[in-house]
Amino acid sequence: MFLSEINNFIEIKSEIINKFKIPTSINLTPREAKILQSAEKLGYFDYPRKISSIELSNVLGIKRSTLIYYLRIIQKKIIKYYLNYLNL
Repeated sequence: MFLSEINNFIEIKSEIINKFKIPTSINLTPREAKILQSAEKLGYFDYPRKISSIELSNVLGIKRSTLIYYLRIIQKKIIKYYLNYLNL
């Protein structure tokens, strides 16, 4: 019984993984990609945040308002991509 449950779980998980589409057409600019990568790497998206928007903007050498602007553009592109992917 236990083995059949594990096999069912593996089949379901495998099906989910096969249906997952890695985003390749979000079309981030090189600057957007750098900002997103830096924000993730430095813990901006962690809870609690490991770095503030002011600190991150200083690391990137841009104004805080510019950072927030880019993060919103990036979020919009990612959300739009997934909503289109899910046909919503």
